[in-house]
Amino acid sequence: MPAPHSVLLTSGSPGYPLANFLEIGLRQHKFQPSFQQNGTGVPRGETTKLVPGDVPIGRWFCLEWEFNDKPDKIVMTLDGQQISDLAFGFKTVNSELVKGFAEASFGFRSWGGAAAQDIDVYYDDIAISDKPIGQLK
Repeated sequence: MPAPHSVLLTSGSPGYPLANFLEIGLRQHKFQPSFQQNGTGVPRGETTKLVPGDVPIGRWFCLEWEFNDKPDKIVMTLDGQQISDLAFGFKTVNSELVKGFAEASFGFRSWGGAAAQDIDVYYDDIAISDKPIGQLK
């Protein structure tokens, strides 16, 4: 896994990457959920957190996530076990910075360095809802 930061999925206000959005990324072999503030007319920056435990490598796993904007929060479940329930803020403001979800992205993007070898990331059975779906059978 390349260091220091890779992006898996995002969702937030229109105009990515110059938008306010929540992100699930990777850093140091761990999930790194974050809030990114990049909107027009606001100070740019981010708030990042690391989830304990390593990201599974070389096997399929089920990652479920919940993005909220009132307050800005990311809940993550890995293979049926909750691994995070994290609220996000930026500087002195602690909630409602994303201001809704108009766009979503899925893929892989490496920031700050290339990988030492090829990386394959597979997504399967992506489902989006405004209510919890649970693991697909």
